[in-house]
Amino acid sequence: MAGYADAVADLLTALDLGQVHLCGLSFGGGLALAVYQRHPRLVRSLVLASAYAPPANLEAPEAFNAEMRRFLRRVA
Repeated sequence: MAGYADAVADLLTALDLGQVHLCGLSFGGGLALAVYQRHPRLVRSLVLASAYAPPANLEAPEAFNAEMRRFLRRVA
């Protein structure tokens, strides 16, 4: 996912769009999140539809939930 996020960031930078409103559907929602996490200066807002971001450790859902709460506080 990191490579895809970096490719999107490279495209946004090459197009010289400044901060963008980034929308992602399904897999694209996870990709939009990754773009924001790796390149927050490029993203003005996120629109996520039917997005799914799998937890890094399926054995520890509480860690995933804590990470999502931290993320949501950052973007709120």
